[in-house]
Amino acid sequence: MVVACGGPAPGTPHDGDPGAPDAAGGAVAGEITVLDGGGLGHNWRAPVVFGGFPTDPPAWHQEVVAAGACRVLAYEPAFCDPPCDGVCTAPNTCRPWPTYRSAGTLTIGGLAAPLSVTPSFDASYVTLGGLPDPLFDSDATVTLDAAGDEIDAFSLSTQAVRRIAIPAFDAAGLATMVDGADLLLSWPSADAASRVHVLVHAGGAPHGIPAASILECDAADTGALTIPRAAIEAMPQLGTGCAKGRDCAKFGIMRYRRATTETDLGTVTLTVGAGVDYPVVHD
Repeated sequence: MVVACGGPAPGTPHDGDPGAPDAAGGAVAGEITVLDGGGLGHNWRAPVVFGGFPTDPPAWHQEVVAAGACRVLAYEPAFCDPPCDGVCTAPNTCRPWPTYRSAGTLTIGGLAAPLSVTPSFDASYVTLGGLPDPLFDSDATVTLDAAGDEIDAFSLSTQAVRRIAIPAFDAAGLATMVDGADLLLSWPSADAASRVHVLVHAGGAPHGIPAASILECDAADTGALTIPRAAIEAMPQLGTGCAKGRDCAKFGIMRYRRATTETDLGTVTLTVGAGVDYPVVHD
């Protein structure tokens, strides 16, 4: 669930979910995320619906630390020879820009207002504002019906979730990570039927360029999650300011549920989440 600025997740639906249940075996066709509030640390303004069905999911980051339910990913840019039509990663590997397959018009039910999403110019999917906030009630059943195109028609549904937030971060107005100790996150009203995903990205990159460092965690919703010291210390120093035209560092936390089904081109996933993004400081 690693998310880049301005596009669907640059990886398989479960690439960013250490410990999360995998989709039923076989090929992975893609994922659509219905997000209320925030929680994935990206620069789209939630509520948002986004995703896609890539032909060759890119792999721009490498795992550098795995600790508990968390891991840290790093992107090392390089200059490819010959020039790269995509993202060049060290030492000299060209990762082409992803291409997407259309599933036709998506109809999303169970929201505060009816919603249909058509493929973008590149056949990915993203809404650009104008959605009701909140996007859904926590007791709603969210449905996804794809009309079909390059991917055959399919239908999915899952229960909506309550929006999650960290009271200590709310009180401070930002998230803080400090070297030298684990960071215990806690929140009220655990939901045993849901999972919780944390994504912290370092920011600083021009819009559309992968973040240099990403910390992410995924675990069952027990009302608490520990980010191990090793993961925190693998992240660079972070501050709340950001240069014009460059991504701001963010700390996102999202409660979510998922549903999957098999299509002619592999497993597709519907993720329904609700959370919040915080500015983040790492001293």
